[in-house]
Amino acid sequence: MKEKGAGAGDSAVIRSFPSELKYWESRKNHSKSNILIAIFDADVIEVDQKINLLRKELNNQALPDEDGVGVFIPARNIESWLHFLTGAAVDEKVDYKKNHPKIEKYVSEIKTFAQKCQTRQKIENMPPSLAAACQEFEKIRDRL
Repeated sequence: MKEKGAGAGDSAVIRSFPSELKYWESRKNHSKSNILIAIFDADVIEVDQKINLLRKELNNQALPDEDGVGVFIPARNIESWLHFLTGAAVDEKVDYKKNHPKIEKYVSEIKTFAQKCQTRQKIENMPPSLAAACQEFEKIRDRL
């Protein structure tokens, strides 16, 4: 039975995370530029619940907290972040997919935000999951 908040594709990605992490760990010392970026939409569950699903796949271990691994979890979906980047207020429980059907349209906004995040500029009124992503970015910053 499918767990709440885990669609068919999402479940497969979550199940593959431990093997991807293991592969990254076997390669991390080969090059300082080796990174693992995992992005999982929280969908209809809370971010903490999505983290618990990931931890379950890792045999209840904590998510990796080391340089080179970034786990990013947009509350509801990545379109919530896009909505914020357009200057709009965001409710992370609302589904903004219909508002932002093509991520490619937001390259400029994404680059501007990434630059601000990279240079540690203060960004007002960020949705909590996006603020957490900025903090998570610190774990991959030096490898980029």
